[in-house]
Amino acid sequence: MRFSTGLAAAAALMLAAGPVWAQEAPPIAVPAGVHTSEWRAVAPENLLVSITSRGRILIDMAPAGAVLGFLHSLPVQTQPDAIMATTVDRKVHAWGLYCPGVAGMARDDAPDSANSQFFLMRQPYPSLDKRYTVWGMVVSGLDVVRTLKFSPNPDGIVTEPDRMTRVRVASDLPMNERPTVRVLDTASPQFRTLAAAARQAKGADFSVCDVDLPVQVTGAPAG
Repeated sequence: MRFSTGLAAAAALMLAAGPVWAQEAPPIAVPAGVHTSEWRAVAPENLLVSITSRGRILIDMAPAGAVLGFLHSLPVQTQPDAIMATTVDRKVHAWGLYCPGVAGMARDDAPDSANSQFFLMRQPYPSLDKRYTVWGMVVSGLDVVRTLKFSPNPDGIVTEPDRMTRVRVASDLPMNERPTVRVLDTASPQFRTLAAAARQAKGADFSVCDVDLPVQVTGAPAG
């Protein structure tokens, strides 16, 4: 995946690099005084509503593309902007980071063999970075993801697996069934305060995966 300067700039915050293997930090409270204008509403056409046998999972679907930071809800990394001057199309490569909650496409050994199977991350797994396409981020329901059955075996086969009973894009749902999701804007001063607090708490072990974006979900109840 390649991005030009304009899209790379859309990732709102450049964060200091650090080991991605750091354990997930506890959620940090939303700073006091956050105004409505500092929240980004997830467009219904980009919100995937998955009803599972364990509960509801909401995924903010977004393309990847900042040196290290966020594009919408998605933790991303790109090559330095300075490299743009050395490429023919003035673009650099960008990729999503496999933090908890990230949605990725499954495939076999062929790079272009992804079809309908996908997976949701329970914990960070940086060895997947740049190998499998990232397409979204769980903004509600990570606790549900972590209760789903998983296979401890390399073949990934699960006996009597949990199931998705209904999956729809929010814009295709009737209004009375459509959840509304707002995520703290990563361009806001409040987000910078949040990220700085996470960085200070983790010290040298800090990574983008340690920043938990505050989310508000209203509208249709889970179920």
